[in-house]
Amino acid sequence: MVSFVTVSMLVQYLGRESYGLCATITGMASWLSITQGGIGQSLRNDIIREPGSASAAFSGAFAFAAIVVLSVGGVLTAIVRLVPWNTVLNDPAFHQLPLVVISIWIVLFTALLSLVRATYAAFQSEFKLTPACWPACSSLSVSSSLASMADGVRRR
Repeated sequence: MVSFVTVSMLVQYLGRESYGLCATITGMASWLSITQGGIGQSLRNDIIREPGSASAAFSGAFAFAAIVVLSVGGVLTAIVRLVPWNTVLNDPAFHQLPLVVISIWIVLFTALLSLVRATYAAFQSEFKLTPACWPACSSLSVSSSLASMADGVRRR
């Protein structure tokens, strides 16, 4: 329901073309979520096998995931400037490179934070992590920040 409302609002606010670009960029960035590479699931399995070693397992997984996120993020931030976005998105007026970079970092940071969810899941305590309103607030927050960035870049 929240997605339906936010999409409607964003389409009205940005216009069909700008919303389509934002959705395409966000979709491309979400493909990066595979960079977690099963680290969260492995962490969860390790904690289930040995609950006493949860702290050490989380620390190791978080350090490894942070290195992966920073490496992948750094490489993609450098590469994204080389991609001919006007051609890829079929929009000669595309000048929203900051939107692409920020979308990439949001997805990578979310992958890093998924380790916290995996740890709670191992202890069957996920309900303590996310109150009912958090997914809706998160969706609205990301949507509004992307909309304001796109609008700010569009007005330049």
